Amino acid sequence: MDRILGNWLRSVWVSVAFVAVWIIALLLAARFGADWNRVTVSGEAAFLPNDSPSVRAGVVYKNAFPLQYSGSNIAIVLSRADHPLDEADRTFIRDHLRKALGELAAGYATDTDSGPVVSIHAFDERGVGKLLESADEKATLVVLELRTSFQEYENRDIVAKVETALADLKARTPPGLDIGVTGTATAGRDLDLAESATAHNIENWTIGIVIVLLLMIYRAPLVALIPLLTVFVSVSIAVPVLATAAVGLARALTRLASLHHRPGLRGGRRLLPVSDRPLSRGVRCRR
Repeated sequence: MDRILGNWLRSVWVSVAFVAVWIIALLLAARFGADWNRVTVSGEAAFLPNDSPSVRAGVVYKNAFPLQYSGSNIAIVLSRADHPLDEADRTFIRDHLRKALGELAAGYATDTDSGPVVSIHAFDERGVGKLLESADEKATLVVLELRTSFQEYENRDIVAKVETALADLKARTPPGLDIGVTGTATAGRDLDLAESATAHNIENWTIGIVIVLLLMIYRAPLVALIPLLTVFVSVSIAVPVLATAAVGLARALTRLASLHHRPGLRGGRRLLPVSDRPLSRGVRCRR
């Protein structure tokens, strides 16, 4: 079999066609493949057993208060070191900062989805406003409640846009007013970035060691690059294909689950078990 395959690949045109097919597959996967990070779940908390107290309480919270449910938050801290916040600071928060954050939240909303931002709280809100101010009135919080969990990939984009909005408002910020960004979503973003940086460092060192070992074994740079190129192309094609398949599977399961109460389907009985966590956020798979 090996001899037959070798003789077949000895043809120049067959070899060119073989390489062209792989190149086309690589380009198609890069262009049309789903983003791996969008269909996977990261973070240790996402893989807790369903009977964990925090998971069970979260399900009860979400079912009891679906409109107010928040899986994480972004807290903007505005403070002064020398004296309490004055009227100019409060006007900036009320007229500029809240408006910018409201526009940011509206940018995520669609006809069928209100977006990841549940609510925005500040000092001027009735009921909870006083709880967002420090006792000495030198600091206050503006809190964005999010539907996403604290280590969800989508939080990276939301936190980045909040930081960009604050940078755009820098010219309108009253002198001496310090602004910082914290919250569980921000901490989760920072933790994910630190983990990704560590993983990339390990990956780079691993590739370097493999290259050195291949050069020592083959004693020819071009021959050593062949297995590395093969692995690179295979992984670059396989990962987007798996991500796309996961998106298709999640959509199919979501559609089937939405039909389990439709009249005419076995008396409206349940066809598939519906998970407490939305399938539209992707297949649960550790990165």
